[in-house]
Amino acid sequence: YCLIHFYKRNMVTSTEETGLFPVTKDEFDMNQHSTEQLEEKWSDIAKNLLGETAEKRKEAIEEFEKKINEESDLREWVDRDKERCLGTDFVLRFLRAGAWNVQSALQVLRNYARLGTDYPAIMKLAVPKELDIVWEKKLNAVCEHRDSNGRRIYIFRLGQWDPSIVPVNHFYAAAFVLFELMSQEVKTQVAGVTVIADISNLGLKHIRCLGLEQIKCIAAFLTGSIPIWFRRIHVLHHPRIFNVLYRMMKPFLVPRVKENIIFHGNNYTELHKEVPKEILPDFLGGTGELDNTAVVNSLRKMNNHYEVLIKQMFKNP
Repeated sequence: YCLIHFYKRNMVTSTEETGLFPVTKDEFDMNQHSTEQLEEKWSDIAKNLLGETAEKRKEAIEEFEKKINEESDLREWVDRDKERCLGTDFVLRFLRAGAWNVQSALQVLRNYARLGTDYPAIMKLAVPKELDIVWEKKLNAVCEHRDSNGRRIYIFRLGQWDPSIVPVNHFYAAAFVLFELMSQEVKTQVAGVTVIADISNLGLKHIRCLGLEQIKCIAAFLTGSIPIWFRRIHVLHHPRIFNVLYRMMKPFLVPRVKENIIFHGNNYTELHKEVPKEILPDFLGGTGELDNTAVVNSLRKMNNHYEVLIKQMFKNP
């Protein structure tokens, strides 16, 4: 079974069709462990979007663990932190990312396990306490409010990034740190993430700092190296020079991702149909503010999680 096939299949059925989500604040919660602990609508959406059922869960978990033991590289990687990696919470993250297809889930885990090897300059920085310069500049954030589809909202401001102040690898490490946090929320494992990219003021000083490693890394994050569904990517305020960057990235994006990128220019109408303007900052046509306080506070409580994970990623087989 092809991972891309499952990604494309699951984009067809959208929580947009359910209308179940009033836009309210939803604190970051890594203490929920299953859809049964949530409101019934989340179990319904997990079934509709991912094909998740209680009957399928037990069988898939057993098969997933068996397949890991049969694959020497994965088994060695998991054995570095067996207690965490064979815990139910960890296993469920990858099975949901693979839409409950064990082979697809295994591929996501393989990709995830290789991040330290493939992008060492970025991943070695992926600890929240090492990234204060990024948080202070509010270059990327995750909103406390979910959108009308129940998705987390990730905002990043590529054109507001000053490479002379914030090193490029710190910027990218911050993205991983935020994605890793979101991937641990059961609701987000099910509903996924809406990405909003503000590209205003992008210029040559930015393009010059983005090498092949950074371009391939962000593509990897979006295309199956993070156990999370990126359901929609909204690109706004993109100047002509952005086309250069996108042409460089495009070969590394799977069809599912390319099909779900929407280029809005300076028009917010379609964006606001999915993400109400009341929860967006003014530079996205909203009436709210860009506030990363809540998510950064949650990250600071998780420093140990990231330190252990990065050590695991850098113990090469």
